[in-house]
Amino acid sequence: MWDENKVRIVDVADALGLSTATVSNVIHGKTKKISDGTVRRVQEKLREMGYIDPFVSAAINSLSDEIEKAGYFLMLKKAKDIMDTVSFSSMWNMDGMILLGFCADEYQVLRDRIRIPFVVYDGFFENDRNICNLVLDDYECSL
Repeated sequence: MWDENKVRIVDVADALGLSTATVSNVIHGKTKKISDGTVRRVQEKLREMGYIDPFVSAAINSLSDEIEKAGYFLMLKKAKDIMDTVSFSSMWNMDGMILLGFCADEYQVLRDRIRIPFVVYDGFFENDRNICNLVLDDYECSL
């Protein structure tokens, strides 16, 4: 059993019978050599276990600071399915959305369903999809 207050990569790997390298690669979007089924299993287990990447928490803090400096308000909404953002976006008068944590193909489906602009924050796909993808250099950048 894992400590629900602190889920580690090794906990997720053990629960799925995978290597920590595989789980880490999924977390960091390095999935070219990993089957789609395994990627989905890892992503589901990460959500189920409540894994929070330390990078994500630091990124959200920095993002919040910059949004406030620009005179906007940041509202966070967790969604298990990217289509949940369709109804959410229609309930609020939003200038736009910043999304993270979904698969590349899901962003295109969403782009085709909503009219408000959105940015993908550190997505892992080639930017040929008419979607703004803010890419961070994980090796040169420190938060």
